[in-house]
Amino acid sequence: MAVRSDLNSWRVVGAGAIFFLGIASFHGSLPSTRISSNPLTQRPSEVRPFDPDRQSETSAESEDLSISLSRMEPCGDCGGGRAFTFEVRHKRRGTLTSFTIRNETAQIDEIAIVNSSRAIVLGSVSGTVRIVNVVDLEANSVRDSFYCHFPSIYGRFIAYVKFAPRHPSPLVWSFVYLVYDVLASPEQNRLSGGRGLEDRERVGIPIYPLENVERKVYEPVILDEEEARQIAEVEANPLAEEEAHSLGSEGLFWLQEGVVAFVDRWKRKNHLVVVDVRSGLA
Repeated sequence: MAVRSDLNSWRVVGAGAIFFLGIASFHGSLPSTRISSNPLTQRPSEVRPFDPDRQSETSAESEDLSISLSRMEPCGDCGGGRAFTFEVRHKRRGTLTSFTIRNETAQIDEIAIVNSSRAIVLGSVSGTVRIVNVVDLEANSVRDSFYCHFPSIYGRFIAYVKFAPRHPSPLVWSFVYLVYDVLASPEQNRLSGGRGLEDRERVGIPIYPLENVERKVYEPVILDEEEARQIAEVEANPLAEEEAHSLGSEGLFWLQEGVVAFVDRWKRKNHLVVVDVRSGLA
């Protein structure tokens, strides 16, 4: 496949059996954080103000299904303090089913219907942390869930930034970008050697930076333990700032299903990154 951009200088920096990746770099700030003005571009999921006590009505509809938040009630066993029940209307069959989310979700933000058997419920754990609930509509239960930042959905794929602790060291933390395939199993959406399905922080397949792709690791790869220890002793170290990756656009944008684009800030340059995962993640 060909990687295209409006920028003149492009080079394919990573290609393999999993996906293709293209990068362009340029100095300075972006005149606009929009990747494309094409109305067909799938923009990042809109973040609602975090106010669980004022939960908004939330619903989604497809040709076959209609899903809506029907009930919210206190839940002492739920990390988010609430249980959320959703009504699923099967239009062709003329039947109603339901499922309930009982976990750290404190607020429901968005529902996305993938197909007749899968749906995604995006929620918030706090004002900065999002949670993704992958729902099996045939079993009427949550199939998988995980924390993230800047989630963006298009069809079967969710692109996002790996969850970071609330107070990480700003000197050594670096963004890692991942993609989750809703039609794959929870196990297939985790790197081997992980802590299992109970791990809601290390979830998805890394797509960038390339060091994480090649090493198949979730943790930022910018410093070894000794370097991190030495830098942590310095109040402001320019090396750590330059080596750390950060999101330079307003979010991650799907140019089409399976092709995601975003701007990554690294070594004081903005890098426009486009990743094609249409051939699969594994």
